[in-house]
Amino acid sequence: MKRIIEFPENWEEFTPKQLNYIFKKIYANVITQKWDEDSFRLFVADYLLGKQRFVRNRKQEAYSILVRELADTLTWMFRSAEDGTIDFNYDTLHNHFPKIGKLFAPDLSQIRFGEYRNAVAIYQAYNESQGDEKLLSTFVGLLYRRLSKDVEREPFNPNRMKLYEHNGQSMKSHIRYYVYLWFSAFNSQLLTETFTIDGSDVCFSTIFQKETEEGSGQNIGLNSILFTLADVGTFGNADDTDRAPLFKVLLKLLHDKNTIDNLKSHS
Repeated sequence: MKRIIEFPENWEEFTPKQLNYIFKKIYANVITQKWDEDSFRLFVADYLLGKQRFVRNRKQEAYSILVRELADTLTWMFRSAEDGTIDFNYDTLHNHFPKIGKLFAPDLSQIRFGEYRNAVAIYQAYNESQGDEKLLSTFVGLLYRRLSKDVEREPFNPNRMKLYEHNGQSMKSHIRYYVYLWFSAFNSQLLTETFTIDGSDVCFSTIFQKETEEGSGQNIGLNSILFTLADVGTFGNADDTDRAPLFKVLLKLLHDKNTIDNLKSHS
C-alpha cells in the first residue's frame, strides 16, 4: 500500500510534533552557530519522509535522490539578509504551541498594551545580550501565563517578573526559542504589514516610523506612547493605558496621526 506524504509549503502546515522535533535542531544550530541551509533542508526532508534506511544500495540511492528533490522545495525556510547572509525565515503568526504545561499563550488579537510594551523591552534586551537565557525565560514566562478562573490568562503584573522567569525556565530551551521567533514574526508584521481589524485593513507602520528613522528603538517609542496617552487621559492614567488592548491603543494613535496629517495637507 502506497503512502502519500503531503510536503509542507509553509510553517502552518507542520504539525506540533514535527515542529517540536525540528526546533530541537534549529536551537542546536543557533547555540553552536553552525548554520548550513542545505544540510538543514536535507535534515527536514529526511525526517518528514521517515528517515528511511535501506540495505540495498540502489534503494538507498533512490531514497537519497528523493530527499534531495524534496529538500529543494523547502527554500522558503530561509531568506537572504541585506548583508548577504542567510537568515532563518519563521514568518507565521500561527502558534503551534498555544499551551505548554499549565501555561497558555496570549491571543495576539487581545494582548494588552502594557503586556506588549514590557515584552518588547525584554525582547530587545535579550537581542542585545546575544543570548541571555534568563532574559529569554522571563520574556517567555511573561507571555505564557496560567489561566485565571479557567477563562483567560492571569492579568500581566510587572511586579511578578521573577515568577515569569521561573515559569519560562520550566520550558525546554528549543520551545523558548520557538516562542521568541513566533513573537518576532508578530512584532515584525505589526511594524510593517497590514492587519484586518473589524473587516478593515489597517497598517500601523507610520506610528513607529519616526522612532525607526531616528534609531531610538521601538521600546522608547512605546514608552512615549504610554506617557502621551496618560497625560491626555485617553484611556485613563498610565496603569489604565497599560491595561487597554494593544490594537485599541494603536488604532487611536493612527486615527490621531491621520487627522493631523489631513489638517497639514489642507493648511
